[in-house]
Amino acid sequence: MNAEMTQTAVISVIKGLERFGSSDYSDIAEYVKTEFNNKFGKTWHCLVILRGGFSVQNETNCYICLDIDDYMVVLFK
Repeated sequence: MNAEMTQTAVISVIKGLERFGSSDYSDIAEYVKTEFNNKFGKTWHCLVILRGGFSVQNETNCYICLDIDDYMVVLFK
């Protein structure tokens, strides 16, 4: 991701956690996904999970994985 997308991802995740709390994963994921769809075009996907494994296929430069406390947020297109 470029710098603008990375900054937007971090800010969106923090706002989502503040708005929905750290236990409402689907609402946080929906919030981040909607922010990205609105700002960078469709179709983005977002996973909010406890640390673990995953495998996704993504477009070039359209992926980020953020570790925040015990949570992992994966955002990709």
